[in-house]
Amino acid sequence: MSQITPRLSEYEHRHIAARPNDVEDCGIAVITFSDGTKAVILATDTLLGGSKNYIELYCNDAAINCQITMSDLMSTYFLDEDNLQDVYISEMLPSKLGWNKPFLADEIIRGYVDEMRYFVESVYYNREPKAGFELAYDTTKFIYSAYLSSE
Repeated sequence: MSQITPRLSEYEHRHIAARPNDVEDCGIAVITFSDGTKAVILATDTLLGGSKNYIELYCNDAAINCQITMSDLMSTYFLDEDNLQDVYISEMLPSKLGWNKPFLADEIIRGYVDEMRYFVESVYYNREPKAGFELAYDTTKFIYSAYLSSE
């Protein structure tokens, strides 16, 4: 976990939209599970072209790759930005020129809609949420361990 962008000069920062104030702008974690399988998780918005978030799992009998952003649902190519002033392509993208991978249904793909629906249904139907305290606790322990490892 780190802040990379504050170390950049204004010239070096000219094409990178990320300007975090009090949070990291890059995080990478490698997890080793109890069966020896590994997971690599990367999240950053310090790269040219926007942001990148992915999870890769390499198991003894499977490989799973999840491109959260940039997804591969659509590609665009623009020679200029005429009439694109109000068109949203993706988060942290400083220019729409050239090849890009727009965020389509971003709130759905990143899980925000289902997350809110599960929460509201849990309250409305007075039932335990699908992702309850145990998952939240384990997730917090994992994130905290990544921060400690980073230090």
